[in-house]
Amino acid sequence: MSLQNNKLEDQFCSYKISLALKELGFNEECIGTYFPEFKLSDVGMDWNIKNLNDIDDKYCSAPLYQQAIDWFIEKYNLYLSIFPFYNESGDLFWYNIVDTKEEGSCLFESDLKKINNYYKIREQAILKAIEIIKKNK
Repeated sequence: MSLQNNKLEDQFCSYKISLALKELGFNEECIGTYFPEFKLSDVGMDWNIKNLNDIDDKYCSAPLYQQAIDWFIEKYNLYLSIFPFYNESGDLFWYNIVDTKEEGSCLFESDLKKINNYYKIREQAILKAIEIIKKNK
């Protein structure tokens, strides 16, 4: 099974997601940043970059996807789960669920037969979690 396009950049949240996380209060140490031309830069284990709101409202740290997923659990008690699904022909698709781990608490479940790229479904789960949080604020 291939994850399709497994590159270093695939491990970091997009600028759109990173900026939305910043607006929700994400301020964890990261090894990457988006500034000033909105491209991933400054990747290095020794950076420990946080969101600095007083520098520029377009600047934001670039969290790893796993950091964002962990942050949703810690801050909002939201769990993002991603699962493989094989159709009758044996084609691999991915789907996701966003819930709070309470019985009957599924807040979102993606269509089973729409996305065949792991990175896209992971991004969709995070965008859906952001949407849920913004709607409930």
